[in-house]
Amino acid sequence: MTGHEKNVSGAIERGEAQNNVSGAKQSNEAQNKASGTQDKVDEAIERGEAQNNTFDALSEVEGPSGRIVGSMRVLPGNATVEAVLFDLDGTLLDTEDLILDSFRYATTKVLGAPLPDEDLRDFIGIPLESQLHKINPEYAKEMLIAYRENNALVHDDLIKCFPGTPGTLATLKERGYRLAVVTSKRSDAALRGLRFFDLEGFFELVLGPDMTQRHKPDPEPLLVAAERMGLSSEQCAYIGDSPYDMQAARGAGMLAVAALWGMFTRERLQEAGAQKEAKSIEDLLRLFP
Repeated sequence: MTGHEKNVSGAIERGEAQNNVSGAKQSNEAQNKASGTQDKVDEAIERGEAQNNTFDALSEVEGPSGRIVGSMRVLPGNATVEAVLFDLDGTLLDTEDLILDSFRYATTKVLGAPLPDEDLRDFIGIPLESQLHKINPEYAKEMLIAYRENNALVHDDLIKCFPGTPGTLATLKERGYRLAVVTSKRSDAALRGLRFFDLEGFFELVLGPDMTQRHKPDPEPLLVAAERMGLSSEQCAYIGDSPYDMQAARGAGMLAVAALWGMFTRERLQEAGAQKEAKSIEDLLRLFP
């Protein structure tokens, strides 16, 4: 091992390697290798070809606590994830009964009859206004008023928290991950649900559709969240239960993790580009050690 390599290895072991590996006098050969592999990953993301783990191919400077690639630490057995971003409905909170009840109320009151639940589920995952416009553009505004009227009344009775959610969030925080929520639900409504179960304090950011111009499946909300957190897309994973979540994550260049405990099937999420999957929210602790 050369003197430069010893310096880098020692810095990693002491946890002293900072934002730039070259600051620890990494050899030019290792720097060129890191740059070359990162370029390949970036190109793969642009082509939509980065599979299972965007950073599986990266193998730079090794140390007992992980690898250093550019300014990011690669944890053993995991991608270079520093922040875990969550969808809300169907991922952190079980809101299926609440959503369907409000849809039934709105369509019955305005259109005269409810739509089948299986049809209504297909619209979940995009902003409410867009969902109602897809159902009936002529009466979307009237249905929006009726939906929110019912939702406000039955919210606390029908909303549920998925088992294991508080403990999983607490463990992720203890492991050093930064947490945020990126949802298609208005920020005030999202905060109401989080506060009802004392979950708000786990997150440094809650971003709703009222805070961006474009919405999922467009990647803009995820990109805005990463920017506000001072992170690159490659440093973030996005957990969601809908195809729109997976499409947004892939479009943003984030690790797309399917929440199989939510409203959509595994097949739908895989077709939409899921790269990893978790069977329960506690299963995320396996993906993010």
